[in-house]
Amino acid sequence: MSHSSVPLSSSQQGLYFDCQLRHSSDHHVVLHLSVDPVDPDRLRAAVVAVMAEQPALRSAIRNDRDGLAYVIDDSAGVPHTTHDLRGDAGGLAPLVDALGTAPFDLRAAPLFRTAHIRLDDDDRLVLVCHHL
Repeated sequence: MSHSSVPLSSSQQGLYFDCQLRHSSDHHVVLHLSVDPVDPDRLRAAVVAVMAEQPALRSAIRNDRDGLAYVIDDSAGVPHTTHDLRGDAGGLAPLVDALGTAPFDLRAAPLFRTAHIRLDDDDRLVLVCHHL
Protein backbone atom coordinates (compact mmCIF):
# COMPACT_ATOMS: atom_id res chain seq x y z
CA MET A 1 0.00 0.00 0.00
CA SER A 2 1.33 3.42 -0.81
CA HIS A 3 0.40 6.87 0.27
CA SER A 4 1.64 10.44 -0.25
CA SER A 5 3.51 11.51 -3.35
CA VAL A 6 5.85 14.38 -4.13
CA PRO A 7 6.40 15.54 -7.73
CA LEU A 8 9.93 15.31 -9.16
CA SER A 9 11.62 18.60 -10.02
CA SER A 10 12.62 19.20 -13.64
CA SER A 11 16.25 18.31 -12.74
CA GLN A 12 15.12 15.08 -11.09
CA GLN A 13 12.99 14.23 -14.12
CA GLY A 14 16.03 14.74 -16.36
CA LEU A 15 18.10 12.44 -14.16
CA TYR A 16 15.28 9.88 -14.17
CA PHE A 17 15.10 9.84 -17.98
CA ASP A 18 18.90 9.60 -18.23
CA CYS A 19 18.79 6.55 -15.95
CA GLN A 20 16.03 4.95 -18.03
CA LEU A 21 17.96 5.47 -21.27
CA ARG A 22 21.46 4.45 -20.19
CA HIS A 23 20.81 1.75 -17.56
CA SER A 24 24.15 2.47 -15.90
CA SER A 25 25.33 2.72 -12.31
CA ASP A 26 26.66 6.26 -12.86
CA HIS A 27 24.12 7.63 -10.40
CA HIS A 28 24.81 5.13 -7.60
CA VAL A 29 26.47 6.36 -4.43
CA VAL A 30 28.52 3.63 -2.72
CA LEU A 31 29.78 3.81 0.86
CA HIS A 32 32.11 0.98 1.94
CA LEU A 33 33.15 0.94 5.61
CA SER A 34 35.47 -1.31 7.61
CA VAL A 35 34.03 -1.94 11.09
CA ASP A 36 34.52 -4.16 14.10
CA PRO A 37 32.50 -7.39 13.91
CA VAL A 38 28.75 -6.74 13.94
CA ASP A 39 25.86 -9.01 14.92
CA PRO A 40 24.03 -9.68 11.62
CA ASP A 41 20.57 -9.91 13.22
CA ARG A 42 20.97 -6.65 15.13
CA LEU A 43 22.21 -4.88 12.01
CA ARG A 44 19.21 -6.06 9.99
CA ALA A 45 16.89 -4.96 12.80
CA ALA A 46 18.54 -1.52 12.74
CA VAL A 47 17.92 -1.19 8.99
CA VAL A 48 14.27 -2.17 9.53
CA ALA A 49 13.90 0.38 12.34
CA VAL A 50 15.42 3.24 10.34
CA MET A 51 13.21 2.42 7.34
CA ALA A 52 10.14 2.44 9.57
CA GLU A 53 11.02 5.89 10.92
CA GLN A 54 12.07 7.50 7.62
CA PRO A 55 9.38 7.43 4.90
CA ALA A 56 11.83 8.73 2.27
CA LEU A 57 13.74 5.43 2.58
CA ARG A 58 10.60 3.65 1.36
CA SER A 59 10.21 5.79 -1.76
CA ALA A 60 10.01 4.83 -5.42
CA ILE A 61 9.36 6.84 -8.56
CA ARG A 62 6.08 6.35 -10.36
CA ASN A 63 3.77 8.15 -12.74
CA ASP A 64 0.78 9.56 -10.96
CA ARG A 65 -1.97 11.77 -12.31
CA ASP A 66 0.36 14.81 -12.35
CA GLY A 67 3.46 13.10 -13.82
CA LEU A 68 6.55 11.57 -12.25
CA ALA A 69 6.54 11.60 -8.45
CA TYR A 70 8.17 10.03 -5.43
CA VAL A 71 5.68 7.66 -3.85
CA ILE A 72 6.11 6.34 -0.32
CA ASP A 73 5.44 2.60 0.01
CA ASP A 74 4.44 1.25 3.41
CA SER A 75 5.31 -2.29 2.31
CA ALA A 76 8.84 -1.77 0.93
CA GLY A 77 11.08 -4.79 1.40
CA VAL A 78 14.21 -4.64 3.53
CA PRO A 79 17.17 -4.26 1.16
CA HIS A 80 19.76 -5.91 3.41
CA THR A 81 21.97 -8.93 2.80
CA THR A 82 24.72 -10.64 4.78
CA HIS A 83 27.68 -12.30 3.09
CA ASP A 84 30.20 -14.54 4.86
CA LEU A 85 33.62 -14.23 3.23
CA ARG A 86 35.62 -15.58 6.16
CA GLY A 87 38.43 -17.52 4.55
CA ASP A 88 37.81 -15.87 1.15
CA ALA A 89 39.00 -12.25 1.38
CA GLY A 90 39.69 -12.34 -2.38
CA GLY A 91 35.96 -12.28 -2.95
CA LEU A 92 35.56 -8.87 -1.29
CA ALA A 93 36.35 -6.58 -4.23
CA PRO A 94 34.13 -8.43 -6.74
CA LEU A 95 31.25 -8.50 -4.24
CA VAL A 96 31.50 -4.78 -3.44
CA ASP A 97 31.66 -4.04 -7.18
CA ALA A 98 28.58 -6.19 -7.82
CA LEU A 99 26.66 -4.50 -5.00
CA GLY A 100 27.60 -1.06 -6.33
CA THR A 101 26.72 -1.71 -9.96
CA ALA A 102 23.55 -3.82 -9.65
CA PRO A 103 20.69 -1.83 -11.17
CA PHE A 104 17.81 -0.35 -9.21
CA ASP A 105 14.24 -0.58 -10.43
CA LEU A 106 13.29 3.03 -9.83
CA ARG A 107 9.60 2.06 -9.74
CA ALA A 108 10.14 -0.22 -6.75
CA ALA A 109 11.02 0.93 -3.24
CA PRO A 110 13.52 1.24 -1.76
CA LEU A 111 16.16 3.04 -3.81
CA PHE A 112 19.00 1.89 -1.58
CA ARG A 113 20.49 -1.37 -0.34
CA THR A 114 22.79 -2.39 2.49
CA ALA A 115 25.12 -5.32 2.88
CA HIS A 116 27.05 -6.77 5.80
CA ILE A 117 30.19 -8.65 4.77
CA ARG A 118 31.87 -10.85 7.35
CA LEU A 119 35.65 -11.24 6.99
CA ASP A 120 38.29 -12.95 9.12
CA ASP A 121 39.57 -9.85 10.95
CA ASP A 122 36.78 -7.30 10.57
CA ASP A 123 33.43 -6.73 8.95
CA ARG A 124 32.43 -4.45 6.11
CA LEU A 125 29.27 -2.46 5.71
CA VAL A 126 28.24 -1.41 2.22
CA LEU A 127 25.51 1.14 1.54
CA VAL A 128 24.45 1.75 -2.04
CA CYS A 129 21.82 4.33 -2.86
CA HIS A 130 20.55 5.79 -6.07
CA HIS A 131 21.20 9.50 -6.46
CA LEU A 132 17.48 10.08 -7.08
